[in-house]
Amino acid sequence: MLNIFILFFVFFPVSILASNKDSIADNFVYLINENELKAHIFKLASAEFEGRGTGETGQYLAADYIRNHFINLDLIGPVNDTGYFQVYYFNKMDDPELKLSVNNVIYTNQKDYFLFNYNKYILPNSFKTNKLYTINNISDISKKCSESSVYFNYKSDNLDELINIYLELIELSNKYKINLLFVTKPDFNLEDVMFKLRLSMFKYGINSKFPIIFINDNLKFYKNSHINFIIKPIFRSIHTQNVLGFIKGKTDETVVISSHFDHLGIKEGKIYYGADDNASGTSAVLNLATAFSQACKSGFIPYRNILFITFSGEEIGLLGSKHYTDIDPIIPLKNISVNINIDMIGRSDNIYINNEKYIYVIGSDKLSSTLHNINEEVNSTYQQLIFDYKYNSSTDPNRFYYRSDHYNFAKNNIPVIFFFNGMHDDYHKPTDTPQKININLMENRVKHIYYLVWRLVNMNEKITVDKINSK
Repeated sequence: MLNIFILFFVFFPVSILASNKDSIADNFVYLINENELKAHIFKLASAEFEGRGTGETGQYLAADYIRNHFINLDLIGPVNDTGYFQVYYFNKMDDPELKLSVNNVIYTNQKDYFLFNYNKYILPNSFKTNKLYTINNISDISKKCSESSVYFNYKSDNLDELINIYLELIELSNKYKINLLFVTKPDFNLEDVMFKLRLSMFKYGINSKFPIIFINDNLKFYKNSHINFIIKPIFRSIHTQNVLGFIKGKTDETVVISSHFDHLGIKEGKIYYGADDNASGTSAVLNLATAFSQACKSGFIPYRNILFITFSGEEIGLLGSKHYTDIDPIIPLKNISVNINIDMIGRSDNIYINNEKYIYVIGSDKLSSTLHNINEEVNSTYQQLIFDYKYNSSTDPNRFYYRSDHYNFAKNNIPVIFFFNGMHDDYHKPTDTPQKININLMENRVKHIYYLVWRLVNMNEKITVDKINSK
């Protein structure tokens, strides 16, 4: 009887002044709570889900878990009218077959040499040369090395210095069109070196147009060494899915709440749990869905539609969000007014290690000053977090604005906000576990997002795009 009675009260859109709290929104904020957030995080980042690698068993299990949550909330499955899964396919390149011989002596992969990178779109599959330059200093690379192989014989006891030297080496090698770059294996843990180098390359927008191969000291090169290096890529077409849940409002306009739920899977027998990256963001989406679905069941139907979407494929190139925006927008892009993207909100970085009231805000003013101002006003009224715009700068070398799923909406001139807690020492490591999540801190952040979304889906005025993304 109570539910039937309450359904007579319909929440009509109103223009909410930032100085006044919305009593109706306050009625449901209790549903954003530590217990639900913690339950989702510990499930998504459990050993059962095996690190949620895209296209792997654990990711499929996580997708089922998210879908079941949407079903239990009675959200609409908007895919083909009835489904919650948006299935797409991608080509996964397994570790390629490698063969390296120097002067007809065959060397063993992962013992004598270690491949750092291979770009299947640019590079040929085999390299033969007897033109090799051995260098000990960066300045030795010049035009004479063009279209040949280079062996950089250098070590350092300072890892940061070594990474910077590698970056300069790669840029010069690109400039002079090096075919192959051999580098003496450093004395540091090679997995850590490769990870830090890869991250630095992305940070500074550096790509290599050639294979980089770390070699052990036992692999000897001479000036006229005959080198034969073969790469045979192995591809598999694999299916994966985004998971969508939909709340119908009163107009065609839609607010998209997103996160990515994939992570890195299992590497060398170790599970990369991805608790902060991004079980935290996905748990926030699930908890927000709980709150807004309950508001609907209580008769408070939003003015705008709400699309909750969790993407796969983010860690391997924003694939899920790109599929949605570029190939199969279930809700047409013209009807999407804003995207709120949540990626890593369960921890603190080293700058705010003892502060539970901050969040990095990225992208809010890139396309819409209206959206930026609303976000600030809602925060002043409710949670009063410290908004740090450090990573929002156009000169930010980390390029975080381009590194999560919101960007595929932003490139289509859809205003976005990306909420992010910054980097920490467990990023992309097996040690990113649920036990390290600060649930109280996370709850504060999700409550802000809840109040922001409530405002966005119920206000009269539209989000105005007053800047254009040049793509």
